[in-house]
Amino acid sequence: MHRDQAAIYSEKYFSYVGKMDSPDTSLGKGLRLFRLIAEDRGRTPFRSLVERAGIPPSTAHRLLRSMRNQGLVGQVGAGRYDIGLELVDLCDGRSRNEHLANVARHVLNNMARRLGLTVHLGVLEDAMVTYLVKSEGKTSCGGANFTREGMQLEAYCSAVGRVLLAGLEEKEQDAYLSDGPFVDLTARTITCPTELHQIIKTVSAHGFAKDDREIADDLLCFAVPLRSGSGEVVAGISVSLTWPPDNILNEQELVRQLEKVSRKITARL
Repeated sequence: MHRDQAAIYSEKYFSYVGKMDSPDTSLGKGLRLFRLIAEDRGRTPFRSLVERAGIPPSTAHRLLRSMRNQGLVGQVGAGRYDIGLELVDLCDGRSRNEHLANVARHVLNNMARRLGLTVHLGVLEDAMVTYLVKSEGKTSCGGANFTREGMQLEAYCSAVGRVLLAGLEEKEQDAYLSDGPFVDLTARTITCPTELHQIIKTVSAHGFAKDDREIADDLLCFAVPLRSGSGEVVAGISVSLTWPPDNILNEQELVRQLEKVSRKITARL
């Protein structure tokens, strides 16, 4: 993991932990100071960070000494500090996607068991959907028997891909849609860039996407975005069922269930 990735991971983790403690406690002050160091990445003198944190200098230097002793912080210049080598080693091998999968898996497994359907967590990589998690429900109605974790599928014709495309900046959407041609996987697959652009706009407006037998003739999927605390679309969550569906839940209820799970995972992130 690159140093800046470790910093992002660390500050988000410590930010979450810090919420459990009062900012006026020693732990709260230490976490606040660590977050500033991780975000700053050694650009600002320590004394300025201490002023920004609103911590007495003597307390700040005591906290800094403890963080340095634990390898969480290291000196990178005169009076400047960044996350330490021990922390980088601790985070080595981890990635944003691995973290997403670890946080989401248990929640998605519960949803798949409860609904008896197949649930996926996917991210956009190189204009393709990469499936990070696949949680299977009943095989008789679960759908998506051909998918597996780590595989990639096209974004334009999948529900999870469409919510991910809707989360992109408009110029990124335009670049994707101009990089055709798009292949029809079934007779129902929409491949016209103009139609796809309208679909993405609709997904953005309504907050969910649908793929009605566009990947496979017997597969129906719904998806919603998974957002970070700042509102960024970081992944998509989909539920798949075979066609014709024999599930008692209607479209609105399936979307509601997906949105509920998405909010739960966002809270854990």
